[in-house]
Amino acid sequence: IVKLSPMGVRGRIKIWELPQPRMEYYIGADLARGEDFKAPDAQPGDFAAITVFNGSTGAQAASFCERIDPSMMADMLNKIGRFYRTPQIAPNHCAYLNIEVNANLGAETQRLLRDRYAYPVHRFARWRGAKDDRYNRKTGTAIGWETTPNSRKLMFAAFRNSLREATRPDS
Repeated sequence: IVKLSPMGVRGRIKIWELPQPRMEYYIGADLARGEDFKAPDAQPGDFAAITVFNGSTGAQAASFCERIDPSMMADMLNKIGRFYRTPQIAPNHCAYLNIEVNANLGAETQRLLRDRYAYPVHRFARWRGAKDDRYNRKTGTAIGWETTPNSRKLMFAAFRNSLREATRPDS
């Protein structure tokens, strides 16, 4: 059973929109190490985060934020990505994943998604590494997103353009 959350309610997974037929869903993920269990007096780890957008409308569909490690994050991404599957587009049309790969945390999560969970590889965002911040290059074959000062600017510019396109009134 899935329970929808009103905006502003606390909880691990917040869902504002259930999967809609024939809609394209995108997931962005930022990984973290989770809690440091090795030292009892250690500061809590960084938060990992997932955001789900309805790419057809530009509306946020769900979010997740918790101190979890990359293996638990892979499990969560698999569940959310398959939950936002749209079989009307294609039988295995899971949500499109864009996972930040910095510090190898995202790379491990992607490996688990691919090898353990058999998440469809064609539903991972592709990147070109250091050449990612050049507009006129071909798409690379590696998966994920590496955030650099230049790619951060590109990421936010592309996000703003996508939202503008999704919310533009029909003419």
